[in-house]
Amino acid sequence: MAAALLAAFAGTLLVYLASPRQRVGAPASRRTRWLGLALLTVALPLFGLAMRPATAVFTYTAWLSFTFTAVPFAGALVGTWLDRRGDRATH
Repeated sequence: MAAALLAAFAGTLLVYLASPRQRVGAPASRRTRWLGLALLTVALPLFGLAMRPATAVFTYTAWLSFTFTAVPFAGALVGTWLDRRGDRATH
C-alpha cells in the first residue's frame, strides 16, 4: 500500500513540475510528464494488490484528488518562499 501511495504521489509531483504554470521553477521536460503519467498508471495495480478492486479504485481516485489539489498549493507556498528569499532562478 505504501508503494502505491508513493508512486501516485511521485507521479502527481512529476506531472505538476512539468506543467508550464507551476510556481516552483522552470517547467520540467516532457519526459518528466510521461514518467509521472507512467507512475500514476503503475499506482492503480499496486493499489489493486493491496485491497479489493472497488476499494482500490476508490482509494486511488481519492488519493489523486487529494494530491492533485495539495501539490499546487504546496508549490505556490514554495514559490512564494523562493520569491521572498530572492532564490528563484527563473520565473
